[in-house]
Amino acid sequence: MLKSMGWTEGRGLGKQEEGRTNPVNLSNHFGKRGLGENSKKKTFRPKESKYHTKKEKKVIAGKRNQNCEVLQEDQSNRKLDLQSSSVSSPAVVEDTNTDKEWDVHDVESIFIKSISKGNKTSSYIGPTINKWLVINYNDTIKRKPLLIFLHALVTGGELYGLTISAHLEIINSKLYQPEQEFPKLMANYPELQMIVCILKKNNAGLYDRIKDAGDNNLVTQCVLGKNVLRPSPTIVENIVIKIDAKFRTQAMLGKKSLNN
Repeated sequence: MLKSMGWTEGRGLGKQEEGRTNPVNLSNHFGKRGLGENSKKKTFRPKESKYHTKKEKKVIAGKRNQNCEVLQEDQSNRKLDLQSSSVSSPAVVEDTNTDKEWDVHDVESIFIKSISKGNKTSSYIGPTINKWLVINYNDTIKRKPLLIFLHALVTGGELYGLTISAHLEIINSKLYQPEQEFPKLMANYPELQMIVCILKKNNAGLYDRIKDAGDNNLVTQCVLGKNVLRPSPTIVENIVIKIDAKFRTQAMLGKKSLNN
């Protein structure tokens, strides 16, 4: 074929047609193909064909078996790695409350962040509330979240300039008769300054009766149960501002008035 194209023996490619004259010894090993002389670079997987001898077919079959063993070992190792790295699924905890309850650490951390942002109104001196108690009209609010809310109320009061001492008592009332309960409490606690009432969402009638009890010369503050469960700085700030306004109004009028 080369002779038919005009090439002569011993001549190769090049500008001057002066190629190498010595023969090129190419590798003749199965599974070895290269671009140069005696190259041993493996470029393809050997396959059997009808042109291979029995010896060559035996060599190819042995290489296939070896490759299969290596592949199976690699897959088994990967399976073990996956099993060792697998983790058990987390346990599902059913929350009975629609709102997640906070704990004392949540309250303290979030108010510390609020103080660090410069929200503390240290220049303002608000009222001092030493004698106050809580009436819980919401039977879904338990003692623990209520104590956490009261802790947030005291902390928030200090943050916004009010001095609020610890509460005197928590009363879980099922009477829903503030017009009768308030006079008894004032008799039991002389110089009582404030009552915080915990209400349900749909309890407007009780709210109006608490407002009408203003003739008892007592400051009251109503709080919904959902706000008790999540006493954020914004919620506590609104409550503290209302309490502060009621005590300032009381001081201006020279008498106590119950405003909600």
